[in-house]
Amino acid sequence: MKPYITLISISLLLSACASQPEKNVVSVEEDLTGKSIENIRPVGFRLAKMPPPKVDTKAAIKKYQAFLEIAPKSETRVHVMHRLADLKLMDVEDLLAENPENLEPENVRRVYKEAVETYEKVLKMFPGRRDSDMLLYQLAKVYMLKGDSEKAQSTLKQLIKRFPKSTLLTEAYYRLGDMQFYSENFTEAELSFSKVAQDSKNARFYTSANYMKGWSQFKQRRYQDALTSFVAVIDSRFEDTTAIVNAAKTDKELLDDTVRVMSMVFAYENGHKSIAKMFKRLGSRHYEYLIYDELAEYYLIKDQYTDAAQTYKAFVTANPSDVLAPAFYANVVTSYKKAGYIDKVLNHKVAYIEQYGIKSQFWTLYDEDIREMIRPQLKGFTSELAQYYHARGQKTKTLKRKFNHLFAAARWYQEYIDTFPHDNLVGEMYFLKGEALYEVGKYEEALLAYISGGFDTPEHKNTEESGWASLVTYNRLIAKATSDGKNHWLDRKVDTALRYADVFPTSNRTTQVLARAAEGLFTLRRFDQASTAAKKVLARDDINIKQKSVAHLIKGHSHFDLNEFAPAESSYIAALDTKQLNKTEVKNVREKLAASIYKQGVASVELDQLEIAVDHFMRVGRIVPDSPIRITAHYDAAAYLMKKEKLV
Repeated sequence: MKPYITLISISLLLSACASQPEKNVVSVEEDLTGKSIENIRPVGFRLAKMPPPKVDTKAAIKKYQAFLEIAPKSETRVHVMHRLADLKLMDVEDLLAENPENLEPENVRRVYKEAVETYEKVLKMFPGRRDSDMLLYQLAKVYMLKGDSEKAQSTLKQLIKRFPKSTLLTEAYYRLGDMQFYSENFTEAELSFSKVAQDSKNARFYTSANYMKGWSQFKQRRYQDALTSFVAVIDSRFEDTTAIVNAAKTDKELLDDTVRVMSMVFAYENGHKSIAKMFKRLGSRHYEYLIYDELAEYYLIKDQYTDAAQTYKAFVTANPSDVLAPAFYANVVTSYKKAGYIDKVLNHKVAYIEQYGIKSQFWTLYDEDIREMIRPQLKGFTSELAQYYHARGQKTKTLKRKFNHLFAAARWYQEYIDTFPHDNLVGEMYFLKGEALYEVGKYEEALLAYISGGFDTPEHKNTEESGWASLVTYNRLIAKATSDGKNHWLDRKVDTALRYADVFPTSNRTTQVLARAAEGLFTLRRFDQASTAAKKVLARDDINIKQKSVAHLIKGHSHFDLNEFAPAESSYIAALDTKQLNKTEVKNVREKLAASIYKQGVASVELDQLEIAVDHFMRVGRIVPDSPIRITAHYDAAAYLMKKEKLV
């Protein structure tokens, strides 16, 4: 008994057995995940059907039937019988393809039975006909549609033996191999597909024959031969990378399935080492990246993260300058991250930056388009490395490890800055670099980073903090400097402090910063700037009484040393009015006040303004009566009064 064939199964068989192939189609609906060598199968490679010529089969059938009623028994009658069987079969095929529900299974079986009887009768009556190869092919096709694979194969073998030069020979071998494969006769299937694959010029069958040949070898566990066949499949369709990129959907599906089954072979053998061995044997290919990538994906699906990482890395090692190498290396990092290997993640992030960063040879090989593709990874890895080592450095208690971690953090902050000089996070990176360096006592380097983060980069969340940290760092440098070096750092500090006040005028630290700057400027004998800074301090709304007292003093001393005695007098009086000075300070300031008044008198004498000079000398006694200068001032006042009277 032959197995019962449903209309749906017949329809599928028809699709798989089109007589006029145009291109290869593959279906990848089956997921190979979890499959083993023993149970996976090809995913439905089939030959697409070319649109048949438009024929009114029903009308033609009626004409041929009418002819048979009156035709004599002759070769013409046999030819008409042959053609009538073809038309009936075609009519059934059309209905199965379009409206299978309109056909009764019994009618389908009847048509097949009539077709078989007709083809066999014609072959028996006229065994030497020129189209006997076509009759045999059609007969085999009907047997196959009926589900009688044994007779279908036997008929195709007759065709091959009797008509070795037939134009149908290639297709006959292919159909025979297809049935042998699905009958699990893989050895004979391989032989049949090999016959087809010998003709590389036959584009209609060459690719699909190599594909099925590969599967036949695969099922026999002849994996190296299978790989060779699968490589031939890819070679025949994809001559370069452009062909892969622009491939039609069906060709992409063919490619996906081919590399997928190849990945299973490599996984069962020696992983990425087997890939390298194959390409060494067969020669390099432009699509090697697909093979490595598919094998790595296979491992990832099975949670074999280390194997996946090693596979990605193997591609990079074999193709260090390939445009896809950075993407593969990024996957190395991702795979180890999934595996939870922190040390390996860190090491490979470092290696990635060294191999593809702005200081690498790779960076010089490609233009801006390629660089732009890898910048996101560079940004992520440098930032992550810096943050990781900074955090470790802050937590560790071992001095040596602390130093190493924080110094590493500073390195990666700088790498970020060098790679992305115009990025909106550059200022933040400078600040964090400064923090890391400050913690390990690298104050000069920390200072440069703080200044850049506070004043030389776009605003960020720690802009002011970075500027303030630079002033704190100056204090460290001044404290540890030799006596000759202190003024060098103090000079730089006051300049930075004035810059801080200009950049952050509303900060609650600015008054303090200006006050310290004024003191520093006075110490450095930059009296004019000291006076100006003190004036700015006095203009601040948030100034406290102590700061006001000091500012007046600095202003007074600066004016005095600049021989500006009138404003010096005013500043000294203001300082005394704050009542913040101790007895010693009060005494010293009063002496300075007396001197500033006396000096105004001296200046007036030099200008020959004797009356004004006398007034200044007399004021010394009125304003600072306890000053030792008072006696000299009164004496001078009397002398210049007498001189004035003589002149009158």
